[in-house]
Amino acid sequence: STTSTFTFVSNASTPTGTFTVTMRGTSGSLVHDTTVSLIVKPPGDFTISASPSSRTISQGQQTTFTITIGSTSGFNGAVSLTALNLPGTVLAGTGFSPSTVTPPTNSSTTSTFTFVSNSSTPTGTFTVTMRGTNGPTIHDTTVSLTITSPGDFTISASPSSRTIAQGQQTTYSITIGSNNGFNSPVSLTALNLPGTVLAGTGFSPSTVTPPANSSTSSTFTFVSNSSTPTGTFTITMRGTSGSTVHDTTVSLTVTQPGDFTISASPSSRTIAQGQQTTYSITIGSTGGFNGPVSLTALNLPGTVLSGTGFSPATVTPPANSSTSSTFTFVSNASTPTGTFTVTMRGTSGSTIHDTSVSLTITSAGDFTIS
Repeated sequence: STTSTFTFVSNASTPTGTFTVTMRGTSGSLVHDTTVSLIVKPPGDFTISASPSSRTISQGQQTTFTITIGSTSGFNGAVSLTALNLPGTVLAGTGFSPSTVTPPTNSSTTSTFTFVSNSSTPTGTFTVTMRGTNGPTIHDTTVSLTITSPGDFTISASPSSRTIAQGQQTTYSITIGSNNGFNSPVSLTALNLPGTVLAGTGFSPSTVTPPANSSTSSTFTFVSNSSTPTGTFTITMRGTSGSTVHDTTVSLTVTQPGDFTISASPSSRTIAQGQQTTYSITIGSTGGFNGPVSLTALNLPGTVLSGTGFSPATVTPPANSSTSSTFTFVSNASTPTGTFTVTMRGTSGSTIHDTSVSLTITSAGDFTIS
């Protein structure tokens, strides 16, 4: 016996299917046949897909897509991956891992595509083409990539100004707002505070984290004492998150503490034993004072008789205005005669102010008979 090799060549137009091919031998009038089966299949190929189909990041952030390469009709060749139409400059760290994959026959494998942005990456929505290449065979899929401005925060204060007297305290509400999904911690500080920073001055809380695209607040308390400088001051309320710093300002006016004055009218009275008299005592407010002032009379002559005293005994002047009380002095035949200096005293807490009046008491008028 001897052999011959039969070669069958197909191309992309060759029909697919299972065919019975007859192999015939002829010698003169002698003909003999045998048959073989020939199966023509579609060529092996691959598919490409991406998940998720879209991503959104802020400038300075990075994101990933999963690229799946599938095998059809027994394909198991190497597929190299590239990304087309990326926005801006391609930064270090952007790319596929791995950049070439070989799917198992009639199965699939994956690669991770990472996109890295910075503050210079253009903002907007971009269609990025994920391309797989195997020899002359190329397949594409697309994903959507949206890049926004980076998240940031705002800072504001309410009210914009406060006025207190030395020794008082006040508060401001500090609001931290989130833009573009910002939700990182913001630490708060106050700059240019007048005088020594006293215990109780500060933020509560001193660090806040706003919910994404919402806001949160902190309360700033300023405590003063008698040594705190007076005047109007611009205080900077500062928020810091990483390298990002934002400021807002408030006005703080510190005045001298409120006080009161005391005066009496008339400045002198003259009565005879057994008579009574009155003085009008005026309490005035300065620097916004409006606390209660209790009144007492010192150095009264003789025994203090019923009916002697102030009406009312405690007064509260309206802020920067005045009010009055009437002091009545009652004498009898035993009250000493002479001229006396009576002290009219006003007391509010630890603050005491005095004024004095003159009271002359003479002998009671009498008559003679002869």
